[in-house]
Amino acid sequence: MDIDRQPRAAACGIGTAGCGAAARVLRATCQSTFALIACLAVVEAANAQAPTNWTRCENQARTFSPDGVIAACTSLIQSGKEPQRNRAMAHLNRGIAYHNKGNYDAAITDYSRSIELYPKLANAYNNRGAAYKDKGDYDRAMADYNKAIEVDPKFLYTYINRGVAYKDKDNNEQAIADFTRAIEIDPRYALAHKKRGEAYGDTKEYEQAIVDFTKAIEVDPEDPELYNDRAWAYVLGGNAGKGLADAEKSLELHPDDAHALDTRGSILEALGRRQDAIADFQRALAKDPNIQNSRNALKRLGVSQ
Repeated sequence: MDIDRQPRAAACGIGTAGCGAAARVLRATCQSTFALIACLAVVEAANAQAPTNWTRCENQARTFSPDGVIAACTSLIQSGKEPQRNRAMAHLNRGIAYHNKGNYDAAITDYSRSIELYPKLANAYNNRGAAYKDKGDYDRAMADYNKAIEVDPKFLYTYINRGVAYKDKDNNEQAIADFTRAIEIDPRYALAHKKRGEAYGDTKEYEQAIVDFTKAIEVDPEDPELYNDRAWAYVLGGNAGKGLADAEKSLELHPDDAHALDTRGSILEALGRRQDAIADFQRALAKDPNIQNSRNALKRLGVSQ
């Protein structure tokens, strides 16, 4: 019951100690992509460049294209006017932009340069680990995740990323431990509850999965995927009828979502509502022909495709 989606942008504000001094300007990078790619709050020295390139390099509002971010960050890096920590931030941001473009090698190069300039950046280790994972290099990803946690034992996002990597390798015990640590750091982090719920689902601990999905919903009641996740936990736990309201809520929040239609179809089939189930499976496949569960269900129900 691993229903994947792209995590939202990580919150800014990591590593901001001392950022309140009047002579300093707080600049926070806040881009996010395929994994939890961490933000970095950086103090810009008084002699740093005018803010135009920083605004583009940081891309806080995500209004600039990756190419625009890369150009701005490159200009800052090559200017010779930025202090070392700011150059580390510029490399980190440029790495995120390359990551967003799917150029993982270039991203890794920039994350590595950021680490060289500022070795205590848990953000950079985390992000480089995410790039290695996206390349399928789990060993290097794990090494970077471990280093990020060594640098900052309370670095929330790395526990999620490392937990997902463990889960991908079917090591759900370690995954659950990492998601649990993330929850200890921030009990109201919905994604940590969601991911731990998925891991519990993989180990067929459906009641525990339902508890986590319920907590995630309490934190983020407008996320349709959480209701879909909990509905599936009810189905797999043998209580399909209880999942119907969640499937309906998921579709209310995201009408005609193929996965939610597939979920509701499975519930309706379990409840003996054959024609309603067929209608949902057909609608799901019309939206996404690759949903194998719906295809198998129609075959099982004797419907030609």
